[in-house]
Amino acid sequence: MVPLLVALALAGCHPDTAFVEVTVTNVPKGAARLLLSVRLFYEIAAPISPLLFPVGEPQTATLGLRLPTTTGYDGQSLVVGVGVVDGTDCPLSVGLGQTLYRNADSKLTVELMPAPPTKRLPCSLLQPLIFGVTPGRGPSSGNTLLSIHGWAFDEQAAVTIGGLPAT
Repeated sequence: MVPLLVALALAGCHPDTAFVEVTVTNVPKGAARLLLSVRLFYEIAAPISPLLFPVGEPQTATLGLRLPTTTGYDGQSLVVGVGVVDGTDCPLSVGLGQTLYRNADSKLTVELMPAPPTKRLPCSLLQPLIFGVTPGRGPSSGNTLLSIHGWAFDEQAAVTIGGLPAT
C-alpha cells in the first residue's frame, strides 16, 4: 500500500495544497473497489481501482488527497465518505469521517461498517449508494443544511425527511 500512497503524494503536487492521509479500516475481505466522496466547499467523487487491500486483520487501506489551502478553507469541516464494493459492484461496507481542515498536512481515519442490504441485482456503480449524512442531527424546526455523501446520484434524485420532501 505504501507505493500507492507515495504515488498519490507525488502526483500533482502544488505549493497551494495540503496533503490529507486517509486511512480506511475494517475493509471486508472480497473488497474490490473503493469509492470516495470528499466535501470541503465542493465535492469529489472518484473510484480508486484496482485497490489492493493487504491480507490480514484488521484490513486497512491508506490513500492520500491533495486539497487547496486557499484562504477561507482553513477551519472548515472536511468530510470524507467511503464505500467499498465487491467484484460485482455490490456494496459491502460504508463509512464517514469528519475533521476540521487546517490547511496543513493531516490524517483522518474512516471506520467502515456493513452497507445496508440492497434488493436490486445485479449490482452496478450506476445505482445510488449512500455513505452517510452530515450533520447527523438538527433542530426540529428544520432549515438545516444537509450533505448526503455517496455515489451515483443524479439530477432526478429526491430526498424526503420524516416523509416530507427536502428542498
